[in-house]
Amino acid sequence: MLGYVEEIRAGAVETSAGRTIQVNGSTPFYCYIACDMTEELRRFAQLAGLTKTPDQMGYFGFNPNYNAYIEILSFDKLVQDARKRNHVLFERLQLTPR
Repeated sequence: MLGYVEEIRAGAVETSAGRTIQVNGSTPFYCYIACDMTEELRRFAQLAGLTKTPDQMGYFGFNPNYNAYIEILSFDKLVQDARKRNHVLFERLQLTPR
């Protein structure tokens, strides 16, 4: 992911419309990864100095070399949080989330 940040900063990434993404050296990046948490990914997060989330279902941190905030979320956490957030909506629509 940080390699992609480097590509954007170098002007090597275009939008779907073919326009180069314009950033400068102080542009902050917010990087989110939603995935299945594996032991390899946990090890990477720890080696990168990321902090475990309080619920132990992800990691977060800031990389000053890239001016990038990084968050790694378990896909299960993402789904659980979405269900909690939209519970009332599902009830109102009389839908049962899976």
